[in-house]
Amino acid sequence: MRNSENAKKWAKDICDALNDAGFEMEFEINGDKKYKPEKFSHNSELIEMHVAFYRPIYDYLNSKGLINRGYCPIMGTPIQNEYAYRFFDRAVFLSTEGLFECKTIRESKNSGVKNIDALKSQSHNQPEDGCLRKSMILLFIVLIIFLIKKIFQ
Repeated sequence: MRNSENAKKWAKDICDALNDAGFEMEFEINGDKKYKPEKFSHNSELIEMHVAFYRPIYDYLNSKGLINRGYCPIMGTPIQNEYAYRFFDRAVFLSTEGLFECKTIRESKNSGVKNIDALKSQSHNQPEDGCLRKSMILLFIVLIIFLIKKIFQ
């Protein structure tokens, strides 16, 4: 079950800490470069494009204990640090549901789908189908390369 208050608090605490330390967003949004939760369409955008992407920001927030706080920054629910959004050696831990929601949001942006709920229901019905298909194709390509190398040795 989603706990929106925890997710909102996470984003607010991140933005407040960044502003207090003098960090600024790269581009002006709504007339300034201050970090504000309302400037992000979703916490996944804050995680992906700011917290994990920029090492100085990640290191600063991590040193303050503000990134991984025992609950999912997307869903606000308690987590066991099983799943993470990773960028190089930087990790923001998420719940299973939070990870799925981030994936769904990214897919909706990439596909141009505006109805995220419809995309969720499509993805939820066959969550492994796309991954399985990609794995099979990759396995097939590796097998072909292996066979070609054996033939020409």
